Amino acid sequence: MTQKMAVLEFRHGDAERGKTLFEGIIDRYPKKLDVWSVYIDQVAKAGDVQSVRGLFERLLQHKQNAKRAK
Repeated sequence: MTQKMAVLEFRHGDAERGKTLFEGIIDRYPKKLDVWSVYIDQVAKAGDVQSVRGLFERLLQHKQNAKRAK
């Protein structure tokens, strides 16, 4: 539910508020790759390449098994 609200904020509201919502979700569930994927997609659609790179770096810092990382 919170993820849907964050996506709607990115699309129709304030992108910064959407980022804040996603950051809260990521803090609570750092290993949920589906949330990371949606977050990165929304930031990429906003056109912020540096933030996308930073998000990928943060994602790769978390320990993932090989199957999940693929």
